[in-house]
Amino acid sequence: MTVQNKSRMQLAIALISYLIGNLTSSIFSFVLSMYVLKLTGSSFTFSVILLINPLITALLSPAVGYFVDTFNHKKVSLLSQAASVAMMVIFLIAHDRFTTPGEIILIGITVVVLSLCDSFQSTSYKASTIHMVAENHQQTLIAWEQLMSTIVILLYPTLGGVFYGFLSVEIIAVIELCGELVVLIAIACLNFYLVAGTKKNETDTDSSHKESLRESFKTGLSYMASDSALINLLIFAIIANFALAAINVGLPVVFLNQLKINTSLYGIVQSCLALGMIVSSLLLGIIKLKGNNLRLTSYAGFALTIGLVIMAADLMLSPPQIILVIIFAVSIALIGMAITATNLPFGIYIRTQIDEDKQGRVSAMSNAVVSFLSPVGMALYGFLFDHVAAGYLFLVSGFILLADTIVLFVRGGKAPQMMAKN
Repeated sequence: MTVQNKSRMQLAIALISYLIGNLTSSIFSFVLSMYVLKLTGSSFTFSVILLINPLITALLSPAVGYFVDTFNHKKVSLLSQAASVAMMVIFLIAHDRFTTPGEIILIGITVVVLSLCDSFQSTSYKASTIHMVAENHQQTLIAWEQLMSTIVILLYPTLGGVFYGFLSVEIIAVIELCGELVVLIAIACLNFYLVAGTKKNETDTDSSHKESLRESFKTGLSYMASDSALINLLIFAIIANFALAAINVGLPVVFLNQLKINTSLYGIVQSCLALGMIVSSLLLGIIKLKGNNLRLTSYAGFALTIGLVIMAADLMLSPPQIILVIIFAVSIALIGMAITATNLPFGIYIRTQIDEDKQGRVSAMSNAVVSFLSPVGMALYGFLFDHVAAGYLFLVSGFILLADTIVLFVRGGKAPQMMAKN
């Protein structure tokens, strides 16, 4: 079998396991959060369960990056996934043996361990992209992973609600265990070094493991600071996430509280975001991008800006309700397409252009920064929407994003290659 055929097979295994693993995990997390809310009646405990994953991602990113860059990627991924399976077995055995306080503690430990294992597994897996599939399949893998993530976002609240209503927590935990086992088998079957490369992690003897965790963290930060393209993309990602927080917070506030539009129309408009992301992911999985990563990201940034500005104008001009809803739906779909188009060059750059022995640290720290700041943006806009007109907030957010997009566009003109670093 040729490398291309093997690469196609690996692509299929990776995507199917990615979808199954993420879907079962998301459903299980959703059900656990609902179960905790029912047991305790405490919104604080409920919110703590929801915040565990981003907190783990942010706080432990140096350790995750260090281990991924130091040790064999497949071993890290396998051990992490095996630990997830073991945790689910422990949960199933111990779940019925505790009263409510002990049960809450067990759920908290389970969520922490699963989040930690997922950080190690996903970081090591993504750091192996350039060797796992052929070069012509790398964009397809990353684009369709985004498609799978979008499908999961669409499905898990509905499926989680249905499962929670009709199935016991134990049965849902068994489904999650099956999903974790599928991923474990997939990782065992995947060749993390199908495509020839330096294989710096193959023997676990690379000199990077002689560094202490602190030194490794500093090395990762220095590397990131020296890569101007990466810094520009990361700054854009942070600003774009803040701007998108305006939509996540503002859309329900505008539709349900201010305009009193019925929930059915709100649901339709909200679903347009996922629809745009799905269409964009499908297209980007087929159409190969040409040009440099900064320019490509800036084009998506312009589309994001247009969507925000149109929504602001829509609110300020106050057209008839049906026109307002249609304009919002089209704008949200455009923004959904732009989000995927923005994420793809960034994902390709980190997973294919960063030095192999630093990919784990760069990926983990980049994700940590964006993940940590996203709740901050949500909280900030939650406050602002109570005191400032929604139209002005969308407009200002669009202009801030536009300013950064212009900077990205100008700097992109200095990088003639698609994946030029500096």
